[in-house]
Amino acid sequence: MPLRHPQPSLLAAPVPPIELVSVGVVHTPSKTSQKCRSSPPGVTGTIELRLELVPGLRDPEGFSHLWVIHHCHRSGPQRLTVTPFLEHRPHDVLATRRLVRPNPIGLSLAELLGIDGSRLLISGVDILDGPPSSIASPMFQPSTRPPRSG
Repeated sequence: MPLRHPQPSLLAAPVPPIELVSVGVVHTPSKTSQKCRSSPPGVTGTIELRLELVPGLRDPEGFSHLWVIHHCHRSGPQRLTVTPFLEHRPHDVLATRRLVRPNPIGLSLAELLGIDGSRLLISGVDILDGPPSSIASPMFQPSTRPPRSG
């Protein structure tokens, strides 16, 4: 089914800004986007949380994975069409995983290996080193599965 684009009059309405507060910083061995794309599944890293958040770290150890929302701090200038990695024709940026989108926000699923003081030890990291992280939220298995079709 083809997608319908919204009427231009709907897009002209003012949209309030969103403000996010960083809970910490993600540290990984990936220093370039090329290294990040080619990282093996077992790459480990940490999310170093702000010290005032440490008292809230007791319960996440009961979860196996975390959703990490992070700022793509080295995404480059915004573009509306891009040629994805390993492809030869351009696509609309919102139909790709490229980070040059209108809001440089990344969503990654990472395995939680443990907690060490103010650091969440994670694995399966596909994040460049150094971005502020807005949320590190536990993954709840039943509610994160896409619905089955027909």
